[in-house]
Amino acid sequence: MPAAPTAVAVSAQLPADLERKLAGLGLTKDQVSGVLALSKDVVEQVVWEVVPMLAEVMIKEEIKRLTSD
Repeated sequence: MPAAPTAVAVSAQLPADLERKLAGLGLTKDQVSGVLALSKDVVEQVVWEVVPMLAEVMIKEEIKRLTSD
């Protein structure tokens, strides 16, 4: 099983100015922190769901390519 995405990797998936944009909506500092934490959780969940499926497809395609020669 692949390793869990790190916080740095997950943070890299979020727009760099998301915190500023959320603060611009008039949210409190606690609300901004909550949205950012939720956003990181959602990105991490998507990574866990998409990456294994993509890896499986790529492996199957490579096996097919190698065995068709």
